[in-house]
Amino acid sequence: MRSLRTRNYNSLNSVKISGNNIAGKAALIIVIVLTILQIFTAIQTSSMSALLATIEHKESQLVQKTEELTGDIVSQSSLISVREMSKELGYLNPIMTLYITEKETIALQR
Repeated sequence: MRSLRTRNYNSLNSVKISGNNIAGKAALIIVIVLTILQIFTAIQTSSMSALLATIEHKESQLVQKTEELTGDIVSQSSLISVREMSKELGYLNPIMTLYITEKETIALQR
């Protein structure tokens, strides 16, 4: 009787071992797939970080150019530079300034 029990126990162990082998193979496949996905994710992350660095560099160049252009606009639109450019173009200061108010109408006086 002992031999029968031992035989049944051994056959149950062999089933469990083969069951563990299937589970082990599945676990190995899952680990391999996850490792490949991790490597792929790392490569994508590094390429995206390089792209981000390039975009940040372009942004800093654009900010610098914007500051330069803002300075140029301010200097070219100042009253002193506008006065000088108007003199160069032949504009003169008005000799007599005529102000029109609501009470006075020029059309009725003539």
